[in-house]
Amino acid sequence: MKPLQKIVILGGGTTGWMCAAMLANSVNTKRINIELVESEQIGTIGVGESTVPPFMDMLASLGIDEVEFIQATQATFKLGIQFKDWLKKDETFFHPFGRAEAGMDELSLYHLWLRAQLNGDTFSRFLDYSPNSVMAQQKRFAPYKAVPGTLLADSRYALHLDAGLVAKYLRNFAQQKGVKRTEGKVEKVNTSIDTAPRILSLQLESGQTINGDFFIDCSGFRALLIGDALQSSFTDWSTYLPCNRAVTVQSEALPELPPYTKATAQLAGWQWRIPLQHRTGNGYVYASKYISDEQATQTLLSNIQGKTLTEPRIIPFTTGMRKQVWKANCIGVGLAAGFIEPLESTAIHLAMRGIAEFLQQFPHSDCNPALINEYNARLQQDYEEIRDFIILHYAATERNDSDFWAYCKNVDWPASLVQTVEYFKARGDVPRKLAPLFESTSWRSLCEGMNIRPSAYSAFIENADYKASKQHMQNYKQQLVSLVKQIPTHKAFIEQNCASSSK
Repeated sequence: MKPLQKIVILGGGTTGWMCAAMLANSVNTKRINIELVESEQIGTIGVGESTVPPFMDMLASLGIDEVEFIQATQATFKLGIQFKDWLKKDETFFHPFGRAEAGMDELSLYHLWLRAQLNGDTFSRFLDYSPNSVMAQQKRFAPYKAVPGTLLADSRYALHLDAGLVAKYLRNFAQQKGVKRTEGKVEKVNTSIDTAPRILSLQLESGQTINGDFFIDCSGFRALLIGDALQSSFTDWSTYLPCNRAVTVQSEALPELPPYTKATAQLAGWQWRIPLQHRTGNGYVYASKYISDEQATQTLLSNIQGKTLTEPRIIPFTTGMRKQVWKANCIGVGLAAGFIEPLESTAIHLAMRGIAEFLQQFPHSDCNPALINEYNARLQQDYEEIRDFIILHYAATERNDSDFWAYCKNVDWPASLVQTVEYFKARGDVPRKLAPLFESTSWRSLCEGMNIRPSAYSAFIENADYKASKQHMQNYKQQLVSLVKQIPTHKAFIEQNCASSSK
């Protein structure tokens, strides 16, 4: 079997250059050439500016210095997401990263807490035992690596970052690792003439031909390779998730930097706020069936703190994924593979998963169908897991104050989500899956926020000494609050440790 000799990546931006960086860090670029083709004439979407904790693992695996990266990308830290007005108006809940433990496994803690709640003993909220939630509430931050052996040692964090600066940083990293960059627009994709076409080369407008053994499509929603050339069909999930447009605008930096993304429900969708060191990212994700572009833009602009720095930009999209993310000798990565609206900041993660799984199933030039099938099955599981998690934010709402929310409230759930929620109601946990992004902690915070709770606590908890357990939980809560008060504010931590010099 002939090994791959050349991999061609079509498209730059955060996705393309992240793929290039991960590939160049994992393969011998003297044996396998990696060439990225992009055009300065074609803009990038550039709104994937909020990440999840596995992104930090990716940076570490590349050997990238975290402080240097934060400074270069004007990043801030992210402990989770605050959701406002989702269950009903004027109610807020928080989805934290990391676990809530109180010195025990989280499932036991949750059932001990449920026991107290069901007995009318409401001395705490469940997230009072989450280090990230307590830090976020006080707008304070210290990385778990800086406080080993304390109650913060199990916290996890991600980053808010400037997508344009991330692409620039990763481009430099990848090129230093041996990736070749070619400027140009694709005029034609040349494929083999047989019953199962393969991509042979890219013909650029300049007349240059880019040959390759394997192609990675990072061309965004256009999906020039996996969609247009190889005709991998698209599964539309708009029935479950009706938002299909976003209007975005940048505004000046906030006077204080909250260490979390804020997602505020609006009448026809929701609005995000992402605080960076030098500016703030804002957007309104909405369903065009229920609101016009002009109305959505006005809603966004009237709910922004501080002066705007850019003109509003409309981005249409369709939620769904390719039936075959890997077809023949090509994979789609990022928007070319699929898109799930940005409610839980999963766009960069799914792109990262796409290339990480490709490295796991790394083929010879013949691209064995067994590898392709396994890759597609795993990516489908990743996308559907995230899809279900996001659907629940909408479908469990108690709001009925607009046609949009009435639709979301009455939408039929996928069978997989029904199974997950029914299991949660029975056990306070979720079924085990292969490498999930959202583990039990995330589902517990979401279900609590959306008023979904088991009808009874675990019978096993009857074996615990309730009085002693309650005292332990109260002590932990007080210790956690006290510890968090001793760490710096999020803004102060950045200024002291990783402030960008180019703000």
